[in-house]
This record gives sequence, C-alpha cells and structure tokens, in this order.
Amino acid sequence: MTLHQLRIFTIVARHLNTRAAAEELHIAQPSVSKQVATLEKEFGVKFHIKVGRRIELTKEGQLFLKDAQALLCRSENLTNKFSGISVVQKTAPLRVGGSYSPCATFLPLVLAGFKESHPLVHLVLKTDSKRALERMVLNGAVEIAVVNNPPQSPGLAAEFLGREKLLAFAPPNHPLARRGSLTISDLTRTPLVIRGDKDAGMTATEEILKEIENRGVQLKIAMRCESPEAVKAAVRNNMGLGLLFEGLIMHDVRRGDFKVLNIRELKLVAQRCIIYHKDKPLSANARAFLDLLRQQRRTRGRDMANGCIYN
Repeated sequence: MTLHQLRIFTIVARHLNTRAAAEELHIAQPSVSKQVATLEKEFGVKFHIKVGRRIELTKEGQLFLKDAQALLCRSENLTNKFSGISVVQKTAPLRVGGSYSPCATFLPLVLAGFKESHPLVHLVLKTDSKRALERMVLNGAVEIAVVNNPPQSPGLAAEFLGREKLLAFAPPNHPLARRGSLTISDLTRTPLVIRGDKDAGMTATEEILKEIENRGVQLKIAMRCESPEAVKAAVRNNMGLGLLFEGLIMHDVRRGDFKVLNIRELKLVAQRCIIYHKDKPLSANARAFLDLLRQQRRTRGRDMANGCIYN
C-alpha cells in the first residue's frame, strides 16, 4: 500500500467513476483500475461494486475511505510542515470568487478556516454575478469560485456543493404576507423584483424562473436590480414581490423587515457549485482551498458527498 494508491482510491471514491478520476489525475483509466485492484488484492476485500456504468463503495470501502482520507491528511500536514516550502509559495495570494449569496454566508466561514491553517496567505474574495465569475475563472482573475447553478462555459469544470432555496418575500404589511403562502396562480398575477442584469447575462435566479416559464407559467418581472440590496429596497417600496436566495434574505426576515411566502406546488432551488478552469492547474493554495470546500460538502451530508461533476 502506498500513499499514491490511497490518493487514487479517494479520488475514485469521490467521482464513483474511474474515467473521471483518471481525467483528474491525468493518467490512463486502466492504470487507475489497476491501482484500486491492487489495494483490494492486498487486503483481500472488495471496496467497489459495479452498478450499471457507475461504481459504488461497499461497506468495507466506505470504512477504508475514511481511514485513507485521515492518512492522506496527516501526510499532507507533515509535508507542509517539513518540506521547506518557499516563503513565496506560503504567502502567494489566493483569489476566490463567489456570487452574492455564497459570499454573504458560506465563503467567509470557509476562508476563515483556511486562514487558520495558512496564516501567511493573502486572501482576495471577489463578489460578482455568475457569468462575470465564469469569465474571471477563465481569464485567471480568480482560481476558484462558488456560484449557484452549473456554469455555461465548456472550459470550466464544476463540482456540486449543495443546494440553496430561492425565497419569495414581502414587507410584513403586504396583503400577500398576511396569507403566508402563494399559489402558482397568485405568482403569475404578482409583479416580481429580482436580481438581474441583461448586459451581464442570465443570473441563477433568472435561470430558475426560465425553467418555470418553460412549463407554461407566465411570470411578471416588474424590475431587475443589479444587487440584492436594491431588490430589498424595491420590495420595501412596494414595487413587487421579491425573490432572493435564502442566505441573502433570512437575516432581514429574522429582524422582522420581511416575511417569507411559501409558494405551493413549486420548488425554487439552485445547485451550488464550485467552479475552476478545466485545463489550468490550480496553485498549491487553491488545491488546499478546494479540499476544504469538499470537506464542507461532506459534512453537509453523505447524500451530497459524491460530488456530481458537470463537464
């Protein structure tokens, strides 16, 4: 058993697909399968079973994965501590991007955890629209970004990170707020205020609404705003019902500024994704930050830990 074999095993376990693992490792798929088979032969245990075109971890494979991850983590800590990493590498800036909701709630917490283990790294967090962040990753302005919904560019890879609800909200004294819920019919008759900028491309909110309209539901967009705060201001001034992601509005709801309205028969949910360049290798700091994001995903539930890859 070698650390190289353990690393291959953990990557295969994350993708549950040897081809995808081989692409990440930049080695041939038969080599990946051979290394996993060597581990199984050494321990006399079956770690994987085939299910259609995919594979699944056996119970023994899940236990082995947990210990393998712990060993690799200890190995990396030893390497970072004693390998004599240059001061330049230790202090190289890490540029991360995020759309508005991840930057408001999720990314600052993860970056704080990263800073604890990388105290000399200068952190840069850029907040912008999903389309703008895709361009930043492609041109190298940021190495990694977290956005709602998979990217449109074929030059980007994306890993599923979690889900976030898109919430409808109104001032507490709004007639609809007193009811607490809406029907689809109510939604079609109500002016909506959303975050959007036609010049910057379709936002995650607009992507979700487009899917709804494709089902035959006609919506009335009264106003598009460039920022979440502008959406809130418009809703306060009775321009319409607001739509924002959960992380951007719940603080205001808890403070009593707005009331969330449940929309019956509709689930407004975005897929939160980590995006990075397909063909450019990540820096050491970016790889460490990506591992931290993956760890956060695992702690949110094993059903989200398989990391669906959108290529």
